Amino acid sequence: MKSQVLYAGIVCITCIFTLLIFFDFREQWSNARIFRQATHNSPLSIRHLLVDPKHLKVKDWKVGESAVYQLKTNEESKQITFHVAAQDTRNENRFWLRTSGLVQFNEVDIELWRLLDNATLRLGSELRGFYFAHNAIPLSFQPITLSPDPLILEKLGEEVVETPIGNLISEHYFVFVRSPDAKLEPLLELWANPSVSPLGLVRARWQDASLDLVQVNTKAIPDIPPVLLTEFDKNTALEGSCARCHEENIGGKDLNLEFMNRLRAVAFNLTTALFHHRQAEIIKQNDLIHLRFADKSKYAKKDVLTRFSWNRGSFWVKPDVQGWIRVSMDTIAHQGNILVQPNIGHLILEIQ
Repeated sequence: MKSQVLYAGIVCITCIFTLLIFFDFREQWSNARIFRQATHNSPLSIRHLLVDPKHLKVKDWKVGESAVYQLKTNEESKQITFHVAAQDTRNENRFWLRTSGLVQFNEVDIELWRLLDNATLRLGSELRGFYFAHNAIPLSFQPITLSPDPLILEKLGEEVVETPIGNLISEHYFVFVRSPDAKLEPLLELWANPSVSPLGLVRARWQDASLDLVQVNTKAIPDIPPVLLTEFDKNTALEGSCARCHEENIGGKDLNLEFMNRLRAVAFNLTTALFHHRQAEIIKQNDLIHLRFADKSKYAKKDVLTRFSWNRGSFWVKPDVQGWIRVSMDTIAHQGNILVQPNIGHLILEIQ
């Protein structure tokens, strides 16, 4: 599929955020309904992330440990890898966990790098985190604040699970999550063995989806790109601003990378603003570039115009009724330093 962006990730993480955040008592029953809807719609690829390895008796992580899983649904079959890739230079009990295969954007694999306390994986437990595509720059994401442990693991007994790496004696669980109205909702069924680091997971099932262990490695020491190592050592969160690696006005005026597929600026240079996206092949020639005025008010949209200018001239464009301008550029246009600027306010550039 052409655009399996972080849309899946955005939707799933939003669902989980809604699922587990503390709810005000006055809204309890309404939010319980939202909770059940989110639970129903969340895919297995996100559900299993809510189970801490410590719940599955995983005690310690070591750099180089990795596990590969085969995710199968009615629509797809792909591999997801979890890899203890590096140790924090400031705290020996913290590790960088790399997850690959979970998220794609325009057929480009987007890795998730998260700094975690030893043997802690659940969404929201990361101290820092990045989205990263090779040949691009790391983009931080904000940790999700979760409620205290809402999971209930029901033991069903030990079973021998046949895997490509051999037969593993595994503890069989059914996992429930507690809703805001104190009812238990089913989350998933899983089989666990603490020797399978870093997750402790051997197999997971939910409806028509399955996640099965296919490979483990204890000495997979990765070659970490220097751009990531630099961010690790800074030990401060990225704020989305491109000013960390760009001189002023490179890429446009007040350029700010807000998400993997969204930038904000007073003015965009469509050549330099999209440099990293083209390097990583996140955006390809002839892909549509979506521009919209940042102010969502009807009054502002009515009066906004956008100017396209380059070294030989310029022209003005009126956005459509929803406030969008959609353009596609050939190779010459991509290299043409075309400047896009609204007559008032900021523009948002989105790759869809």
